[in-house]
Amino acid sequence: MEQGTYLGMIIKTIITMSNLNQSGVKDDANKLRYDLIPTSAITGLAEVLTMGAKKYTPNGWRSVPNGIERYYAAVYRHLLAWRNGEQIDPESDLHHLKHVMINVAFLLELSSDEKDNSKTNKSPIDCSNFNCSYKNLVKLYNEGERTRQSFPFV
Repeated sequence: MEQGTYLGMIIKTIITMSNLNQSGVKDDANKLRYDLIPTSAITGLAEVLTMGAKKYTPNGWRSVPNGIERYYAAVYRHLLAWRNGEQIDPESDLHHLKHVMINVAFLLELSSDEKDNSKTNKSPIDCSNFNCSYKNLVKLYNEGERTRQSFPFV
């Protein structure tokens, strides 16, 4: 074996061995960072969805009449309950803020389904038929069980 050929084989072996020690490459610099989402939030969403699926039907929230208005009211009802010091929803035995999260998720999903709203950037809530004032939201919260019974999942 010639000395040049032997030296070439050694260099090739060294290069191959050094490549084995390099880390792999993954181009994810511009991708969404799902690893930053708190696991308690993901678990909370799943807990409320599981409770709703058992009590009603899986994905039944998608076909609730006037869903946007009803889930909007549910967000505030749970938010006000939490703000007034009630941590746990007495009906579901889950934290009120978990209900807030899922209702906001429903609003996001239902709003994205409304093509006209995304084009005009208008709110999907028609406040002429549904009074959006803080006073009425407090009244809605204070109605308690009667309101809660007419709003599935919340």
